[in-house]
Amino acid sequence: CRNHTQFASSAAAMASPMLSKCAAAYASVPFYPALLGHCIFMVGLFKGRYERNWLKAFWVSFIGSFGGGTMVSLLHGERIAWLENNNILLMYAAVWYALNYAPVVSLFSKMLAGLLPVRMAAKAASTMLRVQLLCMQVNLAVAGYPGQWYTPLFFGTVAATGGKFIADAVAALSGERVASSFSLPDWPVRSGFFGSLIYTFLAHWSRLLAPELAEAAVMSLFLAHAVSSDLLGGELDWTAPLEWIFHLVTRIPASKTDSILAEAGAPREGGGQTPSGKASPAPSATPSRLQAPSSSSPASSSKKSGGGLRKRQLPARK
Repeated sequence: CRNHTQFASSAAAMASPMLSKCAAAYASVPFYPALLGHCIFMVGLFKGRYERNWLKAFWVSFIGSFGGGTMVSLLHGERIAWLENNNILLMYAAVWYALNYAPVVSLFSKMLAGLLPVRMAAKAASTMLRVQLLCMQVNLAVAGYPGQWYTPLFFGTVAATGGKFIADAVAALSGERVASSFSLPDWPVRSGFFGSLIYTFLAHWSRLLAPELAEAAVMSLFLAHAVSSDLLGGELDWTAPLEWIFHLVTRIPASKTDSILAEAGAPREGGGQTPSGKASPAPSATPSRLQAPSSSSPASSSKKSGGGLRKRQLPARK
């Protein structure tokens, strides 16, 4: 055990100069350009969802984009960032309108946002803000809840994944049969948890690295995943093997998507079904799920008289 500790300390000392340069580079990125990239990436992620209801489409995508910070601010009893900074909501609304409805700008914006370098830069900016929020919440949890080992993991995971939780909740309330992240954790949830675990271990439990260097290590890992996934055109989920090891060691069987969808029951009218009858998935930061889900089919104007309610007939005007 002592040899392992010495080896870990030596490895951390060797990596510190490189991590210091990475931390300085990440800190040099201005906030608003990073916020613009985050808005572009998240608008593209939610694009095409709830097309028949523009107000719902906007608010679901907005809360999904800033849900992590909103949830942890409510838990801490702190001010919500987008409620005290006009620029956040205005910037997101401008990007959302430009990529969806602007008559002239929309075509150019879509072409620009679809370019690989722009898409990679936007995804990298979104990843940076996500990791910064994750690490900040872990630090606050460690300071506010001393001695609690799971509290930093909870706040870090919620900070990194709160938007996905909210989007899944809205999908369930809308009648869509989807495998929610609450019951079937995917890349956003797993990466948020393991990112919190790695940062907490490096910065607080073992103290192998200073907090800013531990944040640079986690951010480099997340950025490497984001860039490589876009370059190779496929999902490179480094958290999936860790989940497999967990089920192998604990002998807890992995959840099955079909079983979860079966428990959800038959879909309600107009709820999240594609023309082929399959449920459309909720947006996720996983590269393989960036395609926009199909919108909900319109509800029927009437129901069968056997089992459902009859359509009410309004009295004619006199």
